Amino acid sequence: MDKDNKDIQFKSRKKRVRSVSFHSLMVKVFVIGIGVGIGFFIFFQLFYLEDLREISSQIDNFRPSFTTRLYDVKGRLIDELYTENREYVRLSDIPIQLQKAFIASEDQNFYRHPGIDMNGILRAVLQNLLNRRIVEGASTITQQLARNRFLSQKRIMNRKIKEIILALLIEKKYTKDEILEAHLNQIYFGHGAHGVKTAALIYFGKSLSQLNLAEIAMLTGIPRSPGNFSPYVNLHAAKVQQKRVLRRMTEMGYITKADMEKALETPIVLSGLKNMASGAPYFVDHILKELLANYDEEMVFNGGLKVYTTLDLDLQRIADQTLQESGYQGAVLCLDPKTGGILAMVGGRNYQESKFNRATQAHRQPGSAFKPFIYTTAIDNGITPVDIFVDEPLDFPNGWKPKNYEKKFIGAVTVHEALEQ
Repeated sequence: MDKDNKDIQFKSRKKRVRSVSFHSLMVKVFVIGIGVGIGFFIFFQLFYLEDLREISSQIDNFRPSFTTRLYDVKGRLIDELYTENREYVRLSDIPIQLQKAFIASEDQNFYRHPGIDMNGILRAVLQNLLNRRIVEGASTITQQLARNRFLSQKRIMNRKIKEIILALLIEKKYTKDEILEAHLNQIYFGHGAHGVKTAALIYFGKSLSQLNLAEIAMLTGIPRSPGNFSPYVNLHAAKVQQKRVLRRMTEMGYITKADMEKALETPIVLSGLKNMASGAPYFVDHILKELLANYDEEMVFNGGLKVYTTLDLDLQRIADQTLQESGYQGAVLCLDPKTGGILAMVGGRNYQESKFNRATQAHRQPGSAFKPFIYTTAIDNGITPVDIFVDEPLDFPNGWKPKNYEKKFIGAVTVHEALEQ
């Protein structure tokens, strides 16, 4: 009996020793973890703080690039100048359903997290493990804004660290609505479209207010991978993403199941990718030089300028067609005689083959084509065809010495004979 009691006490003591050892191990692991965390933080401060300070200062002056647009004399769009094709739109002008679609698709806890979403990270890890592949990301909308606006797209550790820190900084400086507005205007949709307003036009030829739920869901699914999920590239893949977005919206209570089914049955009608080439490329180049002479490149290509010109697109089309029908290389320049404004400008038969503007860059003598201006002005000033002038060498103060084509002078001559000769 005593021996049994000793055995029991020994086992009990052994269990306590093991329990104490495990507890000590956990404490050690926790302490080591804290130490590693502090060490990592110091390492980060030493190597990345200066870089982040510079980017942080940019956040104070955050402003995405805007498209500059050129208009003709009747207010019609001639062309656009941009590094990123974007037309900014306020959050109040973006349909609530579109806002909710992006939140449901990309960041379900957007209005609750401080910039990073630990629940979202855990959920993404679980989904990716269950599916044995990457099916869900963990970046919040704020992180995406930080990455797209201030960082490169390379998937490296230091970029991810910066992304997280920047997301926290952005959340401190801006409201949730301001962040969502910036994101929806910054995000890339493929085919040169940046921001929801430009994307709606390029894909569906509609303003944001005209989009239906089916189009909203498809548009929301594109930014995950524009090269793969654009309906112009792969309509089936785009519809798969559309269904995913609608399912998320249903799960979050933004729409009903009936709404989802109806949207899935709604036909998708794409507007078609249009050739955005300008109808007046030589004129656009001419205007661009004027703009760059008065503004810096950042303002011209990213400042969202609205440039109103004297060009008339109707006359421009006629001028272009006339040169094409002539069959010869040449140029056409139509001016308003009262104002000197350019109404049409064609610098050559084919801009793609030759960007040399023969209307403004080809320095040739006008020859006899200039006679009507000279002789009409003379007659308007009282000179008659029989008045006599002396055809002789002239030497102007600026050094110009005009000569006749035959390189000789004929002396006294009537205005009528001068016009003939």
